[in-house]
This record gives sequence, C-alpha cells and structure tokens, in this order.
Amino acid sequence: MTETQYEAEEGQQIEIGLLRHGIAASSISVVIQIKEPHVQGGHDFIGTSQALIFPAGIDDLVKNVLFTVADDDIPEPDESFVIYLTVPNGDGEAGTPDRTVLTILANDDSFGIFGFVQVTPVRVKELDHDNELRLSIYRSRGTYGDVELHYEVMSSNLKNLDLGPVSNSTTFYSGENNKNIILTVYADQEEFRIEEADYDTSVSVVITRGLDDDGETIIGPISNLATVNYYLIPETASPGVDYVAYNNSVTFSPGITKTSFSIKILSDSIPEVSESFSIVLGSPSGDVVLVEPSTCTVMIGANDEPNGVLSLRTSPGQQFPRVIVNEDVDVNITGFTVQRSGGKFGRVSIDWVLMRNDSSPGDGGDVMPTVGSVVLGNGQSEQNIILYVVRDDVPEPVERYMLKLLSGSVQGGGRAEGVLQGELIIQDSDEAHGVVQFINEDVQQLITTSSPRKLMLSLVRSGGALGSLQVVYDVKYSYNGITVPDIFLATMPTSGVFPAGQHSLSLEVFIKNEAFLQIGATFTVTLLRISLSDGSDLQPYNTPQIGQLNEVHIEVSVETASGEVGFAEPHKRIVKEPEGTTSTTHVELELRRVGTNGDVNIIWSATGSGSNTGHVIRNDITPLEGTIMMTTGQTSAVLKLDILADDEPEPDEYVTVRIERVEPQDTQHIKSGSATIQLIIQENDNPGGVFHFAHQMALAYTVQRSGAALVSRQLQYKIEPRGEAEFYGDTNIITFPPGEVLKNITVLARGDGIPELTEVFQLKLYSFGNKTSIIDSPSNVNITILSNDQPYGYFEFAADNTTIYVEESRGADVRYAKIPVERMMGRFSVATVDWLLLNNSDPPDLQPSHGTLNFDLGVGRVTIDMEVIADDIPEGEEIFYVNLSNPTGDSTLGEFLVASVHILQNDDPIYFQEPGLFEVSEGGTYNVTVLRSGRLEQLVTVKYHTLDGSATEAGRDYVIINEQKMVFEPGEDRKTITFTILEDDVPEPDEVFYLELYDEEGDVAVFGPPAKIIIMSNDMANGIVHFTSYYHKSTIEGKPVEFKLTRDVGIYGQADVLCQIYNNDSGKMVEDGEDFASSVVMATFNNLDQSTSLWLTPLKDGIPEYDEVFQIVLFNVTGGRADDPGHLADYNLTAYLTVLENDSPFGLFTIGADSQEISVPEDVYEHRDDSDRVAHLSVERTKGLFTAVKVAWEIFSYQIAGAGSLPLFTDLLLVGQIPETVNELPLNGRQATGTKVLMFTGCQSCYVTVASHYHPSYTAIEDGFSLSAWIQPQANMDGYVIAKTSPDGATYYYAFRLSTRRQGEFVSLTIAFQYSSTASPVLTEEQEVNIDTADGKWHFVVLSVDDGLVYFYVDGAIRGVRNLENSRIQDGPGILLVGAAAPGQHYYKGMLQDVRIYSRKLEDNELTELYEMPSAEDLYPISGYLTFNEGQFSNNITIFVLDDHEEEANDVFTVKLISASGDADIEQDRAVATLTVLKSDNANGLFGFSAPCKPAVHESEGDTFLCPVIRTRGDSDTVKVSWQVINEDGQLAVDDFLNASGQIIFKPGERNQMLNVQPLDDDIPELDEVFDVQLVEALSADGLLGSTNTSGASVDPERWRTTITIPATDNPHGLLQFDVSGDSTRFWNVTWVEPLTESPEISIPEEVGTVSLPIIRAQGKLGTVSVEWRTIDGTARSSAKSPPDFVLRWTIPSLTKVDRIFFRKDGPYLLYLRWTSIADRYNKSEYSFSETIKFRLYYLDFRFSLRTSLAISAFRYHDICLEPINTRQDPGSADIHSDLDCSIRFPFMLTV
Repeated sequence: MTETQYEAEEGQQIEIGLLRHGIAASSISVVIQIKEPHVQGGHDFIGTSQALIFPAGIDDLVKNVLFTVADDDIPEPDESFVIYLTVPNGDGEAGTPDRTVLTILANDDSFGIFGFVQVTPVRVKELDHDNELRLSIYRSRGTYGDVELHYEVMSSNLKNLDLGPVSNSTTFYSGENNKNIILTVYADQEEFRIEEADYDTSVSVVITRGLDDDGETIIGPISNLATVNYYLIPETASPGVDYVAYNNSVTFSPGITKTSFSIKILSDSIPEVSESFSIVLGSPSGDVVLVEPSTCTVMIGANDEPNGVLSLRTSPGQQFPRVIVNEDVDVNITGFTVQRSGGKFGRVSIDWVLMRNDSSPGDGGDVMPTVGSVVLGNGQSEQNIILYVVRDDVPEPVERYMLKLLSGSVQGGGRAEGVLQGELIIQDSDEAHGVVQFINEDVQQLITTSSPRKLMLSLVRSGGALGSLQVVYDVKYSYNGITVPDIFLATMPTSGVFPAGQHSLSLEVFIKNEAFLQIGATFTVTLLRISLSDGSDLQPYNTPQIGQLNEVHIEVSVETASGEVGFAEPHKRIVKEPEGTTSTTHVELELRRVGTNGDVNIIWSATGSGSNTGHVIRNDITPLEGTIMMTTGQTSAVLKLDILADDEPEPDEYVTVRIERVEPQDTQHIKSGSATIQLIIQENDNPGGVFHFAHQMALAYTVQRSGAALVSRQLQYKIEPRGEAEFYGDTNIITFPPGEVLKNITVLARGDGIPELTEVFQLKLYSFGNKTSIIDSPSNVNITILSNDQPYGYFEFAADNTTIYVEESRGADVRYAKIPVERMMGRFSVATVDWLLLNNSDPPDLQPSHGTLNFDLGVGRVTIDMEVIADDIPEGEEIFYVNLSNPTGDSTLGEFLVASVHILQNDDPIYFQEPGLFEVSEGGTYNVTVLRSGRLEQLVTVKYHTLDGSATEAGRDYVIINEQKMVFEPGEDRKTITFTILEDDVPEPDEVFYLELYDEEGDVAVFGPPAKIIIMSNDMANGIVHFTSYYHKSTIEGKPVEFKLTRDVGIYGQADVLCQIYNNDSGKMVEDGEDFASSVVMATFNNLDQSTSLWLTPLKDGIPEYDEVFQIVLFNVTGGRADDPGHLADYNLTAYLTVLENDSPFGLFTIGADSQEISVPEDVYEHRDDSDRVAHLSVERTKGLFTAVKVAWEIFSYQIAGAGSLPLFTDLLLVGQIPETVNELPLNGRQATGTKVLMFTGCQSCYVTVASHYHPSYTAIEDGFSLSAWIQPQANMDGYVIAKTSPDGATYYYAFRLSTRRQGEFVSLTIAFQYSSTASPVLTEEQEVNIDTADGKWHFVVLSVDDGLVYFYVDGAIRGVRNLENSRIQDGPGILLVGAAAPGQHYYKGMLQDVRIYSRKLEDNELTELYEMPSAEDLYPISGYLTFNEGQFSNNITIFVLDDHEEEANDVFTVKLISASGDADIEQDRAVATLTVLKSDNANGLFGFSAPCKPAVHESEGDTFLCPVIRTRGDSDTVKVSWQVINEDGQLAVDDFLNASGQIIFKPGERNQMLNVQPLDDDIPELDEVFDVQLVEALSADGLLGSTNTSGASVDPERWRTTITIPATDNPHGLLQFDVSGDSTRFWNVTWVEPLTESPEISIPEEVGTVSLPIIRAQGKLGTVSVEWRTIDGTARSSAKSPPDFVLRWTIPSLTKVDRIFFRKDGPYLLYLRWTSIADRYNKSEYSFSETIKFRLYYLDFRFSLRTSLAISAFRYHDICLEPINTRQDPGSADIHSDLDCSIRFPFMLTV
C-alpha cells in the first residue's frame, strides 16, 4: 500500500494506491478487500473487494484501485475499515504495509440536531421562594458520541436577572436523545442592615403600593383605603433580647403610595455576631394584592467593646465616611456615626458643624441642623449624628456638604483622632435635569422630498430643565431583519444637544443619496444615554433620565421607497431542447418591480456559464441580449427567449440571464438577489454516449463508450448471481469523465473453500447516478469458474473420533468398535475407500480386520464396525490402529488416515488397600485390609501367608502366618488379615517382612505387590551424641572449621544435632547474621553413622576486628521415633572457637575508581602550561584506619603488569623493621625511583628484620619463587642480602648471599643460593660472575627457583643455572632478615634498594623490564611510597610526563600498588591503574604530496592521474588519508571524475602511496579545466586523534594540495553531422546532442519530391561556427544528365546563395537543407537563423497573426497551414515580412 490512512465522505470514490517492487516475469493478480465485510462495511460500500492485475516487467509500478462509498441517509459517526492486500495466486507476496485504514467521516448529522421541546415563549411565575424551571432539549437525527451543549440566558440586565444560572452546559452521552436542564427562578427578597448601638434604636421599613419597580411610576389604583399586616419571624436574632417583637398592620390612606413602620432594636453589652429576623407581609385588604418582595430580612450588625477615642466611623476602603441621600425619598440622615474606640467609660461629647462644599447654586437650607453636639454615655461606644433633609418640590442639582468633628470641643476627658471629616451628598431632586423621551411615533417623519433625504425626530424634556444635555442616540436601518450599514451621512451612534431651559428638541438625520430604501424597511431610533454637557464638577444621580418612550420605529412606505426590479421566480429553471432540428421551445421569464413610480428601462443579457461556457452559442438560444421597458405604475413584464433545436450531442448547458442595469439608476435599483436567473438546457442528443463491453482479456474487461463523450457518466457493474460470494471486485462504480471512452474492470474468482462444479456467471452493466447512462449490447459477458475445491471430496477419519474406547465382550454381551469415516469437501460422485486393521493380535481381539466402505452421491459419513472378541485373560488397555487407503470416484485421501481402538482393561483385581506399606512398633497386633474391585456378584477366594524380609520369624521379630484362605462372599468387597509383632530390648533399626496374596479362585486376579510391614526402630536406636573431645580451635572469617561429633549406643536412622553459638566474653547468644549466618547450627548423623562433623564458618562482615572467642553448645537431638528419639550425653557438650583478627584493621588499599583508567598527554598546545602533563591517581584506604602506614607503588609496562600477570611480591625494605644503625639515603636511589635506599655498614645490628606475618607462605613459594635486589656493594664484601633461617641459624630455608672480590684488575661477583632439604639443613648453589658490582653503580641481581633449578641473573641477563638437590625446598617457622643471616653473621656492606620476594620464577621479559625500567623514559617518578596517617583514608600519586619530542604511539603503563607496611593489606583486584601517555609528535605520520599529479598516459579525457603522497614523521598504525577533487566553483567535482573523493591507506611502516584520480570520459564539451586535489584528513585505524591535532596522523599544511589540468575535450564548439533518423523533432528544446558513431545514410524513393536533410550540431554550442557543404555526385547525378536526378531548390529565393551554414552562439541544434526535383538548380547555399520563434495554439477557432523575418511560401506540415496572405519588403531592408492567418483546430506547438 502506498498510504496507510485514507478519509472519504459518503458517496465519494476513493483511490487506493498500490506499489509493486521488482520486475515480474508475468502478470500478477492482487486482491484488495475490506476486512470482515459483513461486519464492517456491508452496507457502507458498493463492492467490498476489488481486483487488480499488474502487468509483467516495469519496476516500482504504481496502480490505483477504486472503492465507492455508498451514500445513505443514515446518521453515522466516523467509521474506520481495514482494507488489506493479498496476492492469491502466489506469484508475488504482499509487502509492508499490506493494509490501510479507510475512515468514512461522520455524516448525516451523526452527532445530532438539538432544539428545545417547549414552544416559545415559556411563562413562569416568580414565587416567594426559589423554584425550578425545567426545559427539555431534544436531539434528533444521530445520537453518536458525547456532545457538550452550552446554553446561555440572555437578558439586558444579567446583574439583576431573576433566572439562573446565566450560562451552563449539559452533556448528551452517546445514545441519549433527550435531556432536561434546570433553571432557578429566584425569589426577590429585601434586606435591611442595622448596627446595634449602646441604646435601643429603630429600623424604619417602607412599604409601597401601586408603584412600579422604579419606585415612582404608578401602576395601580391608589384612591381607596388599604391595609396590610406584617409579621416578625425570628431567625438568629432572639425576640425580646435583640429586638421588640410584635405583629401589626399599616394603613394606606387614599392617594398614599408609601408608608412605613419602625422596629425597635434592643441594645445589650454582650458581644454578638450578625443576627437576623424576617418581616413578612400578609392579609392585604382593600384594592391591593401582594407582590414580590413581600419578605425582607433585618440584619443586626456585629458589636463589640468600643474604646475612648472619638472619630467618624468609616467603611472599609474609604478615607472618610460619605453619605448619599435622596431628597425625594429620605427624611432622616443617620449615615454619620461617631464611634468611641478604646475604653467606653464615662460621658464624653464632641461638637460638629455641617457646611457647603461645592459651587452649586442655592442657599444651603436643604439640611437641618448645620451644627450640633454628640454625647456618648458611660459604656456607650458610638452615636449617630441625626440630620434632616428639607423636602420641597423645587428641581435642584446635586449638593455637597462637609461634616466636621471639632477636635477642640471634646468634653469628658476623651480625645478626637483619626477620621474627623465626612461628606454628605444630596442627590439631584425633583427631576432637576429632566426626563427626555420621544414625543410619540406618529410625529417622527421620513422626508424623501428634500435633498438629501432625512429623518426628522422630535424629543420632549419633562421635569426640570437645569443644564444643557447631550443626547446620544442610534439609528439603524433594517430590512427583513437584517441591518444595512453605512446609509447615513453621520456616523452612528451620534448625538445632539438639549439646551438648558428648553423642553423640546428636533433632530435631523440625513440619508446618503446612494442609499436604497426598500418597502417595508424600518428605521429604528434609540435613545442610548443622556448626560450633562456643561462640565459640572458633580455628576447627577437621578437625572437626566431617559423616559419610557426611548425607541421609535419609522417604516418605509410605498411612497417613500426606492424602486426595485428583479426576476419574480426562483434562481434556476430547467428547460429541454426541442426534438428534431427545426423546433423551438419558448421560455418566458417574469420581471417584477417593487415601487412603481416612473418609467424604467431594464437592460439584460444571456451568456453561457459554468464548465460548458463555450458551448452556449446563438444556435442554442436567442436572443442573447435586449431591453424591456416598464411604465409608471407597471409592476411586471415578461422576458421571452427561444430554445433552438439541433442534432448535436450536448451536455447540460448553463445560461445565465442577467439584468445588467436599470435606468434611471438614481430612482431604480436591481433587486438584491433577484438580478439573475439560470436556465439549464438539459443535456440532449445523448452527450454521454452509449456503453457496452468492448473486449476481455483473462479476467480484465473493457467497457467502451461510443458516440459522444461530452459529459460525465457513471455505471455500476455487477456479477450475478452471488457475485459478492464468488468474486473479488464483483461490483463497483465506474466514472467516465468527459472525453474518456475506455475503462477497465478487473475481477478475480474468490477462493471460498466450498466444493463446486463448473459454474457460469454474468458480468452486467447498469446505469448509476442521477444521469441515465445508455447501455448497449453487449451489456453482459459470461464468466466461467471451473470446478474447484475438491468437488469429489477426500476421505479421512472424523477429527474428533480418531480414538475409540470400547470394553471387551463378555459372553452374550457382544461389544463393537464403531469408527466413523467422513467424506470431506465435495460429494458429487459415488466413491469407495478401503480400510485395514494394522496390528490385530493372534488370536484376534477385533474382527473383521479389513473392508471397503461405499459412499453414495451426497453421503458424507459411513461407519466401520468391528466386533470385540471375548477372552478370560487379565489384560490392561490394548490399542489397535486402522488405516484408510485406495479411494475411488475421483476422491482423494485427507489428513486423518489412522484411527486407534482402545480395548479397556478387563478381569477384576483383588489387592491390599493402599498404601500397601504399614509401619508398626514392637509388641502389638495389627490388621491389614484386602480389597476386591469390579463385579461382586460371585464368591471368590484367595490365599495369603507371611514372607521374611530383614525381619524374620527365626529372629523372633513376628509371628509367622502359614497358608490361609480368605473367602469373599457375593457382594463382599473387603477382608482383614491380623498379624503379631514380638517385643525385645535390643536396639534395632527399621525391619521389614511381607504379607503375600496368591492362588485366587473366581473371575479375579491378584493385583499389586505383597504388603510391606515395617517394624520401626527401637531401644535407643538413634543413639547418644557429644563432641568427640574437648575442642578450642581458631580460624579466620569466611574459612570453615570442623568439630567432630560422636554417637554412642544406637546408630540407626538419621539424627539431627542442634547447637547454639555464644559470645564467650558476654555470654550472650550471637545474633543471626552478625558473626555467623545463624546462631543455631545443625549437624546430621545418617543411618549407621557413628561420627559426623559440625562445620562452622564465621561470616566475612567487612568490619575490621581483633580476635573473638565463641562457645559452641550442643542443646538438642532430633531424629528417631517420637517414642525412641536420640539423646545428648552429659559430657563434652561445649567447644570453643577463636576468630582471628580480620578485615584489614590497618587498612585495605585500592586505586580510586576514578583513577583506574587515566590518560595524560605528552603534546600540549603552546598556550597551555605543563600542568596538563601531570597525572594524579587517588589511592584509597578502606576498612580500618588504625595507625600510620605506608604503601609502595611502582609503574610497569602494560605488557607485564596489565595484560600480563607480574607475580605478587613483598617489598622487604618497606615492611621490615629498620634499626637506627641502618641509614636511609633517599637521594641515592636509581633514576626516577622513589623507594627506600638503605646503607648497611656491616655492624652487628645492621640488618632489617621482617615480621613473621610478612613471610611468604609455603604454598605461595612451593612451586617456585624469585629473590631480587638492586645492589651497590662494597668491594671484598661477603654478606647476605636476604636470609630466612631457623631461629638458631642451623637451618637455611632460603638465603641470597653475595661476595665481591677485587684483586688488581680482576673483579668478580659470587652469587650463592642457600636452602635446606630433608637430608641436610644447609645446601648451597653458587655462580661466579666476572662483573665489577663494586663500581659505585646500581646493579640488578635476581635468583629464581623453579622446578628443581635455580637461575642466576645479573643486570637482566642470565649468568648461570644450577640443579637443586630437591625439587622442592623446605620452609618452616623462622627469622627473615635483610643484610644478614640469623643469629647474626655475614653482614652485607653497601646500599640496597627494592629487595623483594616474588611468588614465582620471573620470566625473561619481566626481568628485562625490571632491569631496563622503560617507563622512566616517559614518566617521573616511576616508584615511591605514600604515607597514610592514622584516620587518613586517601592520598594521591603524582606522576609527570616527560616531553621527549619523539614520535610515539599511545604508551600504556600500569601503576601498581605493590606492598604495604604496618600490617595493612592491598586489594589485588583494585591495585592496578592503567596510565596511558597519549600519542605524540605525529606518531602516525605527517602526510602531503611529494610531487605534482601527472597522467599515466596522454591518450584521452579519461586518462588516470597519478598523485604521489608521502608519509613523514612517525609510521605506526594503519592510516586512512581522505582526499577530494574540487572544481573551479569550489564544489566537489562529481560531474568530472569517476572518483571525486576517496581514501588511500598507509599500512604500518609504509612511507609512500600513489593517489589515482580517474576523470570521467563523458562526451560533454568542455574547455580547459583546472581542478584542486586536496588531502582532507588523516585518521589512524585506532581512531585516536591524540591530545593535539599533530599528535597522531595529520595532513602537512605545506603540502596538502596540488592541481590537475584537463585540456579541452568533446568538441566544445560543436560537431556538425547529418540526421537521417526521420524524426528531427526529437532535437527540439534539447540541451545536448550525442555524436554519431557511424556515417549516416538515407534511402528515399524518387517520387517523394522535396526532401529535407537536417544538419545537427552535436556536443558543444560555444561560439559561432560555419561549415561549407556541397553535394558530391555518385550514381545519382545533379548534372551531365537530362533530366538530372536531383537539383537544389530554395524556398527563400531572396537569400544570397553561398556555400556556408552558420550556427549562432548558443543557437538551435537543428537546421534544415531542402532539395527538390523542381525549381532552381544550385549546388551550394547558405542561410542564417537569428532566433527561434515558438507558437502555441490552444483551442478551436483561435485566430492569430504574426510577423516573422522568414518568408514562407506554400509550406505544409502535418496538415497545419501557414499560408501568407500578404508579403512585403521594407525599404532599405533585405528582410521579407509575411502576415499569416490560419485557423487551427487542435493544440499544436511549432518551432521555426
């Protein structure tokens, strides 16, 4: 599949792309089908499978297959279908991806259409409590998927909305089609707030009647008396405590709309939170009813202890209190409160004053009083200042006052502080600024007689007229509910000014001249806002206001509307072309006018539209334009058209009839949306053609369209009957686009696995879609499917009946084995099959043993019947096999050809009851049960007796049973045998004897072995346990230790001995997992074991520890029987174990993890310092940190200590005890070393003693060892370097002795190795060497012992080998000294360094390195000590890299910890670090060109160039040098060379290589070219670059490039040749022409007339070139013959005839020479083309003319004419011009 995802809409056809890889030898059929079509897509597709045939050959071929999605009206969500690819015939295979997913997108409103169920409007009452409003939402059409539906309550005043929530959402889940949403209708409720004072106060409650929500507008009768009751309902406030509770009524006198009553709020001194009670109105009387709000809540504010500082109380967020009152409503002003904070003791008072604080007019007499005093009594925290508003009916603006507490007037000891000023604002009153509204709608006018037209608007201002008002209003013009913008001269909204003192106002709104006013349209004028425009500093509160009539509507009438003209009918009309060729269909289109004033001329046209615009001509419809006039008062007219007949096939033709314009345009308009009507002349004369099958090829069928192919048509093909079941691609939709006449259908027979005989099906064509397709004969073809899927079947045993179980026959009860044989697949013939019993017994158990089964037509199963033969032989299950063979009737054999018959076990058993093994104790009587199975109807008998085993009757173990008979009566299935066990006091293990059944009578058989009787062990058979002796052993952690245990008395059976471990110091049992894995340990005695071992292993806990002693105590024995267990002795039950010092208490040394692999450069860049050449290796001290210790280290080559295995050794000078008599000389050591150098003077105490725990163990040296030392001895010295002896010096285990002798010029060194054997305590092997070792230089001496030989080495060379008397030396406890032998003799004189004992013989390479110290050439120092003080856990080894300027590859060294003092240890696994000194000084070479590149030969463009490359400096490792060739543009020259880049390889040691560059011999014309050959990079095989770019391999910056010059090649100026191919058009617009490989030749008949011979300029086109041409007579003659065979004729007679043709620079590749048998006789000619002119002619009847510099006469080419209609020559010019005129019927491209 080319894609894995597709999407399609319903009704769409989708192409699925398939790609075939590889070149096929034959065609390949593939099937593309929907997975599980009846589960998926059964009704969603027209055809659920398609077939496709890929032809043979053609690699990477892409073909498409078409699936048609069915279109239905069923709502459906997105549906995804898996379409998979198969190759049914096995000629190819399905690659990846072999399936794709096609998703049919959701359709037909699959997610639903939503709406309200209720009919609008919905009316609901507002109650005295919140109530619910349920609205139902329905979901029609589809209900798929979860849909979240948002809804919103729309209102002009959402803030005070009585309905909520104002927005929300609800979710319709998949499948839901109805849902309710719940809105809440809120009840109105008023609330009063009052703060509790220190005295009782009152709250005044106002009740109104007959007033609207604004509190002013009267909406009901108020002329009668009315009453209403009120009730006080307690909530959190308590009646009688917080307020005075009583119920009462209020009375409204006639004309009164407001009244009030007061409720007393009681004061207390108790701190309280806010409390509330409700007031409810009820029982109204008079002409009144209750409306909401009829309930209010009174909130009493929280109160607390006030203090003694006076100030005005201020609300949170305010700087001072502000009180705003309405004169028209309020009387008392209590908004100013003086509060006392702090203490509230005593009586205090403060004076206040009220003064005007604005510039508004007035005398300020609207508030009383203006001065006063506030008194707070004892305990009182606050007091209101009571002011009274003087009510009048005089319109007044806003007034502002300042109330001020006079701080100097405080009496009673208090003080004033904080907020001492407040603001009082009296709102504007008595409609001071007026109420503005429209007068009424009738007064508002639309005036169209003026210019411009205008709206005249009239407003009125009631109430006061103080101040100028700005009136902001908006005017909208709408038609059919749609607002039309931008028709007014002013921008909307706009404004006008109501002057001060004026009560009426007229406003004019001017309308644009171009605005078109429709009848029924409406102007809506809305007052938006009113504001003062005189700049007052106080904005009013109550007025100006907009009155109730704030919006008016002015309708456009017929008299005021503009005229509109348009078509009266819908926008589309379908008409038919009349039959015949002369008929006419008349079409009348009605025009209507809305607005009838004045005459109107309607100019119209009819033009083609849509995809077939060019088909609509005057031969189809007439007229195509015109004018219609309507007079004054006329509302309609008719436009008449004629549809003309013809016999031309035509598709649907779309004619748009359009009102182009109306006149006059200022008073008449074209009606919007009615300016056009489309006439559809239905397709006629069969434009879709006739469809029929054309031909077929295999299973590919071609459908052909004959006749016209102007329109698209669809066909459906189907295979009938049962096409979907029998074929892939059985049905689909074929779409023929315009112009297409052939379509191929591919179908494949479906492999259904159903047996069938030959069948014939029909592939039929049907019309499909809205347009009928005409089907012609042949409209169907026959498809024959030959018989398939084994129509005659195959035979096999039924798969579920290949195993048959049957019982053996018994007497007259005859049993049969019945085996069914099935005929699978087809049964279209009579057939037989043979069967044979393969393994019948003798005598037979089954009969018969063979036969033949007959199957009639249609029969699918026949049974083999075999009788089971009876016998009296006890038998287990028997298995027999039956085989099928020899089928007839064209049938075959299947898979299951062998069946088995199982004859079940027979003859009933008699046996001992399970388990058949019985355990008994000494001294007792026991029973054993015998069972009988099977049929119980007969009497049977069986005999029994006892048989000896390990228990015997003679041994007095049991009472013998001789032959006894047991009788089973009919129906009896069990019997009992009784036996007796004898008692004794001898310890015995388990013993066995048997009960046997035998000699049975009746239809039974003894089954199973005799019963086994076990007499259990007894008389302390399990024994008494103790430690074998007293033990006190020692071991180390992790090492097992053995304690022997002994078992006395009985030794029978297994005995498990448990012991506990105690700490000897504390006496407590050890904890599990602390010192031992468990505090309890077990040892086991197996049967007959008299002794065993108890093993203990102390845990390796990693904790440094000293010696610890433990007790091992035996405490229990388990084993034996419960009544005869094992026992512990009363002695030797405790042993002792000492765990020796462990886990390196003085430290375990390792190389740090971050230092185990480290690299250091030798080369560093110049700007870096030498610190880059320093390596720091961390050494860590783990485990114990006790005391100060030293650790020795040394650097070796990686070959002997890294990859190799340098043996372990001990540095005796480090670990030994150095006396004061032996001096350390640290400056006298060997070069680069840092280990100890000791001077021995030969005194009696001048030697180093090595403690015994540093002595190498015998196991470490028994297979060989080495003794080594660096020496500077004195002359004529005889002393021991190393000696281990017994304490008395009598036995020498191993000793290393040196003697130097100098006498005149004779010098010598004698090396002696002393050792002991079983026969002698001292044996000596010596080697004398003529080397002066007393020369003041260091010498390296080594003794190596291995396999009975001792090797003597001096300065790295072997000096002798001696045989040892014993191949193994002796070793034992003794004293190890350096510089002497115990007890003090033969003292060494001179210096010693690195005195060591190695654990094996040193190899030659190891000796060489130890002597030569190669690491000293690169590193410093190469050995030394690190000192760790007590508690110190880390230290660093510092190593310097020496810069020697030598070419060196990576040098790898091993830094090794070799020995430690102070009883510290080294962890050998982590004692080695790898130190790599990075390659340096061009170790892998410096590469450059050693000479210029030269061609190997000078023959062709493709000659190879040889470029020598040299390698200087280092030559280690294989190096790849990359190179490239760069052209003059700086790009890689891949177009010029076969190998424009590559690599050359230098092997190790190789110094020169040749770089071969192969230019490309490409036949492309080119001038001289110069190329740069560059060495790009050098990379060694190890991939390591080194520390700098010149450390490893690099390119020489002085010799990294050279050049190659390739001379001009391949005729860059061209190669001229003739073309005789006959198709010179192939040279049009080409960029390059290949040269000919042989001389051209052309053969022409004499009758051809004029012949053109093209001349080709092959290869290059650089520059202008010319060439002579001439004809050379052969057998054809141009002269001396009459008539001649050919003559030259020029079609351009005015050109000068010369013998040269010019090809201009970069001009065309093609020029023509023409000759003919008539006209002028020239044998040479020349003409020049100055340019190439191209014409592209596109469609029918396209007319053109051109001017060209060539005069062309009577030239025809492919029936396209270019004929001159006018030829002329310009004065003074040789150019001939022609005007050409020609009609071209088909698209064509011509190059001249």
